[in-house]
Amino acid sequence: MSKRVLILLSIIVGAVFLIGLLCWLEEVKANHLNGFERNFLYEIPIKKAEWSIDRSDWYVAGFTGEHIYVANLEFLNYLIDVNIVEKETHRVMVHIGASWSKPRLGAALMVLDSSFYIADGSSSIVFLGGIENWEVEKTDTVRTRFDIGIPISDSKIILRLVRNKAFMLGISNGKTLNINDSLLTQQDEGIMSMDGLMKYDRRQGRFVYTYFYRNQFIVCDSLLTVLYRGNTIDTVQYEKIKVGKPDRNGDVRMSAPPLVVNKQVAIDNAHLYIASGIRADNEGRKANQQNAVIDAYDLSNGKYLFSFYIPNEYQEKLSDFRIIGSRFIAVYSNKIVMYTFNVSKFDNTTY
Repeated sequence: MSKRVLILLSIIVGAVFLIGLLCWLEEVKANHLNGFERNFLYEIPIKKAEWSIDRSDWYVAGFTGEHIYVANLEFLNYLIDVNIVEKETHRVMVHIGASWSKPRLGAALMVLDSSFYIADGSSSIVFLGGIENWEVEKTDTVRTRFDIGIPISDSKIILRLVRNKAFMLGISNGKTLNINDSLLTQQDEGIMSMDGLMKYDRRQGRFVYTYFYRNQFIVCDSLLTVLYRGNTIDTVQYEKIKVGKPDRNGDVRMSAPPLVVNKQVAIDNAHLYIASGIRADNEGRKANQQNAVIDAYDLSNGKYLFSFYIPNEYQEKLSDFRIIGSRFIAVYSNKIVMYTFNVSKFDNTTY
């Protein structure tokens, strides 16, 4: 046997060994146990209606009675009004005014009762109007820049802002700004480890901050007084992210895809619902890949209650959701889908 043939055989054997090793490592990774199990409600959600949407970046901006309002991060001058009883939709034009013709980075539109708000942190402005005509009636100036703003009343807004290379939360009434600099905590990767989702439930008077990259959420009252710090049922206590070097503008970005623990959040009927990115030990890999898993917690004390699946629609993953009684409103990149559940199971499940 010639030397050339031996070299060729060695290369083939090495390549086969390497492919086998990679497949084995992938299998080990897929079957890795995460150290927790879920209490599933094995009830199939019933699809009641669906509506096509023509762009991505849609999110649930709020609801009033039988109407769900779905807004777009790129085009804040119109939204979709979904009538969940009549199962109809129509587009609504929002009249902002010529002085603010383009959405800024981080700006968002929200609907709260009979009012709508547009919070633009880069310009330190909050617009307020009524949903009866969708026209801006009032413009408030906030005394600081912010990247997220959640209105809790016509006169107060909870803000997330950056101070000393860290995220902080504050409350503004237009005249004064009270900052809580100890509510959010950093881990190894600095400010990126503090990133998360902000939700406010007006009926309960509860503000919730849920970290993206660790198993923790913080529940506060309307004055940002911490009521308790809760943990999601997974075991990811520390972020698993890699942050690159700052660019010329000082902006920091991820250098590798992060492990997202908590993807989306909703509050309804004193329950906190979190769409989780972590597979439990009693979940099949295929089921986890084909569905979004929603974990429910008691908002009063943070106790884990139960979990359920919402299917991926047309191979599209859930991008936002809202729960209203027995209705689950799911937003995908090109669809809005309404499911229903037996709500008594949510209220009467034995834990």
